[in-house]
Amino acid sequence: MEHTPSTSTASSKASVGKKRHVHYYMMPAVFVTLFCFWPTGIMAIMKVTDIDEARKRGDAIYLQTSKSAAKKWIGISLLFGVVVVSTVCSVIGWQIFLKS
Repeated sequence: MEHTPSTSTASSKASVGKKRHVHYYMMPAVFVTLFCFWPTGIMAIMKVTDIDEARKRGDAIYLQTSKSAAKKWIGISLLFGVVVVSTVCSVIGWQIFLKS
């Protein structure tokens, strides 16, 4: 039978100490900043840097919080980008249709 630590701090530090694969979100954050919506993209980049800092400190709780926040800001930026591009394409298409 395996012994499990009773405190959450011990268990969170033990899980960070293992060599787990942590998804890195810098490329999607930079992509949405450049091509979608830069204000929320900057927030995504800030959260991605928080992920890196939390990984270096070994703070598993803040790491998970920062990861979910980074994914949220990347999603918001992508959504705004899709809405803006589709709106612009619709307006341009409508103007071309009206001129014909």
